[in-house]
Amino acid sequence: MNIGLKKAYISKSIILIVFVVVIINIFQLEINKNGIDILVLLTFILICIISIYNIFKDKTPYSLNKAFWYYNLIFNFVAPLIQYLTDYHEWGYRLNNNDYLNTNMLIIFSLIVYVFFYRRANKERIEKQEELHFEISKFIKVFLIILSIMCLVIAIRNVGFSNLFSRSENNYSISEDGMFNTIFTHIIKCIPVYAFILIYLNNKKLNIINILLILIIIVLNFPTSTTRFWMGAIYIGIFLLIFNKNIKNNRRFDLLIIFAFTIVFSIMYSFKFHNIDYFIKNGIEVKDLTESYNSVDYDAYSIIARGLKYVENNDYVYGKQIIGTIFFMIPRSIWNSKPNPTGELIASAQGQDYTNISCPYIIEGYINFGMLGVIIFQIVLAMIFRRLDKEYWNNSKCNKYIKIIYPFLMGFVFYLQRGALHPVVIYLFCFCIPLIVMYFIDKLKKINNDRPIEKRD
Repeated sequence: MNIGLKKAYISKSIILIVFVVVIINIFQLEINKNGIDILVLLTFILICIISIYNIFKDKTPYSLNKAFWYYNLIFNFVAPLIQYLTDYHEWGYRLNNNDYLNTNMLIIFSLIVYVFFYRRANKERIEKQEELHFEISKFIKVFLIILSIMCLVIAIRNVGFSNLFSRSENNYSISEDGMFNTIFTHIIKCIPVYAFILIYLNNKKLNIINILLILIIIVLNFPTSTTRFWMGAIYIGIFLLIFNKNIKNNRRFDLLIIFAFTIVFSIMYSFKFHNIDYFIKNGIEVKDLTESYNSVDYDAYSIIARGLKYVENNDYVYGKQIIGTIFFMIPRSIWNSKPNPTGELIASAQGQDYTNISCPYIIEGYINFGMLGVIIFQIVLAMIFRRLDKEYWNNSKCNKYIKIIYPFLMGFVFYLQRGALHPVVIYLFCFCIPLIVMYFIDKLKKINNDRPIEKRD
């Protein structure tokens, strides 16, 4: 091992140790010391070490793999550790030390499977990304702009302008079929996104047209009117699309992301309960930081534990939930026994009144097929992520459709990991519909261009 490699491993080890110590010491609010088990703490620390090590091991500026590890660091270490230390239990469902230990062991096992198969999926070296450029005619530009404005007009006529900023009212009910309404709503929201992508990649400038499209995107996907994970996918994708060449391949961006997710986001959550005058007068206290983590917004870890309990009391579902997800397009009016999202299944079985909750990807696999399901699910995820990461960052000719959608998949990784899988598949399908249309249009053009010209006599 050369000196440079030794220094790299030493620096990573120091960062890991410092991060664990800082997290444990920053969030020392009313710690329930009597109920803490040292083995539970050690497994939490192991999840942290595995996550940060793999973030720093990834040599790309950003990737689906890194998004996977960012999620695990926040939702499977920081949030549940704080909840454990402060004896907080989401939805009133209490977890004991044995529940925490079993959950951590399942998470660690799933991470090991993911690491093994992500590395085996493709051993070719990931190289520097080539910039993507689209050639589109003025007619197509005008058409995309008009189509985006039409989407905004349809939304305003359907729910009213003020209701575009309210999540409870921002649903374009044009049919009695709830699934159709959901698909239509999200297609309207993402068409301007694709218009922006194509026009921006044509000129690479934030001109008046692109700024107009961004404003339309913001109005149709306003933070208070849509799910945070859909919003995150849209905004993260646009950010990476515009600033990707400024994100350098170093650890500063990783540290910035970790700091943003662990500290900045928790401070922003505090503004939900206090205004800026409050913080100017009182400052930001440890209590303000922990309030965000001690909330149902970070219930994903607890649902893994509750999923283990569900199987213990009710047995596996043997693929029933997966079938419901695969055939999500079939309306419930036709398929009366169509399975509900897995989070709803767990909540209902355990007597919880509010059932629209998350269900992490890990427990989706476990509830369907046990440990074999966890292995299969993680293998599929590792293979897909590695393939897309390699395709996006490699200098070889990359599929332009992957180039288009890849930055937006970064946000969907968080949504997929938190679940439930059923709504994630629906929203991802909605986002991909315009891309699928573009693909078939290109295919038709190619077929038409390749068709031999008939000679006239």
